[in-house]
Amino acid sequence: MSKTNKIIYYSPNNLKKEIYFKFGNKIDEFWYNKCRLHREDGPAHISYFDNGDLEYEGYYINGQLHREDGPAKIQYSENKNIKIEEWWQHNKYYRKDGGAVTTYYNDDGTKYEEYWKSGTSPPHSRCYHRENGPAYIKYYSNGLRMEEQWYSHELLHREDDAAHIEYLEDGSIKIKKFYYFNQEIKASSQEEFTKIVNKKQLKLVFK
Repeated sequence: MSKTNKIIYYSPNNLKKEIYFKFGNKIDEFWYNKCRLHREDGPAHISYFDNGDLEYEGYYINGQLHREDGPAKIQYSENKNIKIEEWWQHNKYYRKDGGAVTTYYNDDGTKYEEYWKSGTSPPHSRCYHRENGPAYIKYYSNGLRMEEQWYSHELLHREDDAAHIEYLEDGSIKIKKFYYFNQEIKASSQEEFTKIVNKKQLKLVFK
């Protein structure tokens, strides 16, 4: 049975800091203000692996996930690399320059990004959405894109090009699929896609 000890500190500004130890190793730090996770000069929750390396950082203001100059949740792998980043403000997914992006890093050097509709929060969260770019992007280890998908309010949708594109490792296009409000449109070119979509719109108007 593991033994966990706790030490409590109080800072001059009345912040409460709790540190948990397991077999003498620090495993968690929590910063509180009036019983709510809170810290203005760093993460309010920090977790460590058994060897002392960082495992997790969570930024909170008055009990809410919040950070204005970076991701509010950062998870690290045991090889000290960043594994997951999530952007939050006021306990909601948010990022000023685009969607609220979550980035996942794999040990093989690949990574992928997911963009959520800003302002959403659990349980009504994880809505794929991005205004001016793909909401899902996967990268090769060389930094070039492997795959991208364009979403509008959780629907695969793009009108000026394919909504689903896969690339070869040299950056050339492997597969392109066109979608219109989550419906795949079988087309071999942008011109053909536009013609089909226009016909569908006319049918809806005169139906």
